[in-house]
Amino acid sequence: MPGGGPGSGRAGVGRSLHGPIRGDIAMHSTMAVFAQTLRFARNGMLGYAVGLAATAYVTVLFFPAVEAGMADFERLLQSLPPELMGLFGMAGGIDLGTPAGYLFANLFAFFVPWVLILQAVYLGAHAVAGEEERHTLEQVMAQPISRVDFFLAKLGAVKFALAASAVSLFLGTWIGAVQVGMDLDPGKLAAACLSVWTLALLFGTVALAIGSAFGRPGLAVGLSTGLAGISYLWNALVPLAERLEGLADLSPFYHGVGYGPLEHGFRAAPLLILLGLGLLVAAYGLARFVQRDLGT
Repeated sequence: MPGGGPGSGRAGVGRSLHGPIRGDIAMHSTMAVFAQTLRFARNGMLGYAVGLAATAYVTVLFFPAVEAGMADFERLLQSLPPELMGLFGMAGGIDLGTPAGYLFANLFAFFVPWVLILQAVYLGAHAVAGEEERHTLEQVMAQPISRVDFFLAKLGAVKFALAASAVSLFLGTWIGAVQVGMDLDPGKLAAACLSVWTLALLFGTVALAIGSAFGRPGLAVGLSTGLAGISYLWNALVPLAERLEGLADLSPFYHGVGYGPLEHGFRAAPLLILLGLGLLVAAYGLARFVQRDLGT
């Protein structure tokens, strides 16, 4: 079975060629896998990018109205139970009258992370396992490409697609902010977009790893989405429990949005934690993919 044995690296023609030529062919094959993955996902990428940019833009346009009626909004928020506020990532209280507070409450606390996570999970779950489910993986692995390069090309495509969404989010928010005169620091907005990109990438990598390890996209979607849900609830509700106070940073969501990048700007530690976790997960998925028989 072409590419089917554990650790099978390159097929037929690749073994008969000398180093530089074989390397060029392998690089071309890797880029072809990367490009093919993006072509397959192009409609979804466009939809997510345009949808996020448009939603962010329209949300920002309402800021002057919210700012003008701040007293009414404050009374409304104070009337809500802390548990309900916590479910939407606002357990600590939010000042909707500031650009950072308004954008966090309406975009970055709940909506944006989950949109990007769902995009990442779908892409990651179907990147390898989807090929296997469609019975196209063996054809691809018959080309002069190693399993390592194939896996990394798929991971790179997930990163690129999420980056396109994050950049669109930044542009939609910034254009709206300039139009309404919102006093928004572009550096802090960029930090928030980078943080939420890193958070989504982690769960997309989880989906990719599970799909690569077991060849089942449904399992990958279910487990990675479930882990994201647990992480979100932990970050949202732990601040309400006195006995668990101070443990919110055990959640990836805390390192993605909970530490307040819109207010505090870029911080290297949360980013490195999420990237480190993603690296460990990717290493597991790659090891399992290299070792197992495809189709099993």
